[in-house]
Amino acid sequence: MDLGTLKALLETVSPSSAEEEVFDFVQKFNAGCCALQKDALGNTYLKNASGSGPVVMIAAHCDEIGLQVVHITPEGYVRFRAVGGVDAKATAGRRVVILSAAGKVPGVICKVPIHVEMKDKTTDNVLSLADLWIDIGCSSQAEASALVAVGDMISFVPNYQPLAGGRISSKALDNKLGVFIAASALKRLAGTPSCANQAVGVLTVQEEVGCKGAAVAAQALSPSWGICIDVGVATDCPGVSAEKYGDLALGKGPGLSFCTDTSRALTAKAAGILDRAGIPFQRTVGLSATGGTDTMRMQVAGNGVPCVLLSIPLRSMHTPSEVCDLEDVSAAIDAVVELVKEMSL
Repeated sequence: MDLGTLKALLETVSPSSAEEEVFDFVQKFNAGCCALQKDALGNTYLKNASGSGPVVMIAAHCDEIGLQVVHITPEGYVRFRAVGGVDAKATAGRRVVILSAAGKVPGVICKVPIHVEMKDKTTDNVLSLADLWIDIGCSSQAEASALVAVGDMISFVPNYQPLAGGRISSKALDNKLGVFIAASALKRLAGTPSCANQAVGVLTVQEEVGCKGAAVAAQALSPSWGICIDVGVATDCPGVSAEKYGDLALGKGPGLSFCTDTSRALTAKAAGILDRAGIPFQRTVGLSATGGTDTMRMQVAGNGVPCVLLSIPLRSMHTPSEVCDLEDVSAAIDAVVELVKEMSL
């Protein structure tokens, strides 16, 4: 697995509706092995020449949670709102870049100092995004408005960090991991002429705000079946109940999800294929019976699309410092390749 390539992908910024940097990345990474197209919404299609059977849609959303400028104060501070499920408790003190017409403007998310909070405490002091602001170094509204504008999207600064045990931390592992897995699998499949299926990768946009891209792409492609690659909440850390949400641990392979958004028959068949190939996976159910991934929209496109969902175990999801195990990423690439080669309806 090419860690340098994964790191480069994690250094892109792609808040929902501003995913262009990921398109530029895959355009270089998959050059020569896939034909790339974009639709009107911004989805990126990676069409592989290998295989001539049923079309399988390999979906991975390329957007990440982010923020958006909603107001510039007279003092030059930036007020913002969430784009996707942003955790206010994890954002204070984080560095950001505002994607303005003039380029990337750096800033930092600020809050009232804890010394003042404790002295003025009148409630349980639950932090919300309304309590935060971004300082870009300006002293007036006019000065700030020369750099950023209402409506500009905001991303957390890339912060890739290797950890012990073959694990890494970064913002936007959700779902740049899926993008890397899909793009890597398609690159490998390009050298595999005998496939049971015709693979089309789709890097979907705006998943974090309603799985919009997946709905458009599945309708356009009318695939025979689909694989969705996303992340899943790891339950091997404090405060996340395996009894409530099922076992999903780092380092044991991707989760293979049995939920109402996936086809039970196809998922069971996938489990058999991965077992025979010796590719590790974990049987999982996800946080809820439905929702949370692109399978929710893929499944109901056209006359219906049977789906398989691969979930990379992730700790600290939807914070600027998520954690995964690289062995799970490698196993997921193997899994996608094997399923495209061997799966039949």
